Amino acid sequence: MSEPRAGLALELVADYPACRGRRAAMHARLQAAGLLEDDDTLGAMQALRTALDGDPGNELVLNDLAVILYREGRPEEAAKLLRRAVERHPWMDVLRANFLDMMAALGRADEAERIVGEAQSKMEDGGGG
Repeated sequence: MSEPRAGLALELVADYPACRGRRAAMHARLQAAGLLEDDDTLGAMQALRTALDGDPGNELVLNDLAVILYREGRPEEAAKLLRRAVERHPWMDVLRANFLDMMAALGRADEAERIVGEAQSKMEDGGGG
């Protein structure tokens, strides 16, 4: 009798909107990686943008899309996405490093340092994440 209850609980948790968004985001990242291997940059960007519709704060999707945009010559748009990610997840080294590098390339290193510092302070004060 406990097995059906466990199965039901797992289905309910998997159906919770936040779980669906996270799961869809991870699927989109895999899909985007495959599309990039096939040289379909536009398709990869679309897959990641669709994932952000369901999980707008997904730090990994924001990072992946930002890196693609940067490589495609759209650094301002990329930096905006990474800023969103850093402000929500300032403890993630890869986000901070990518953001700082992109902003430095745009000649805005001081602004980036300030944004990262503010995000980290907010997190330490209990207001982040």
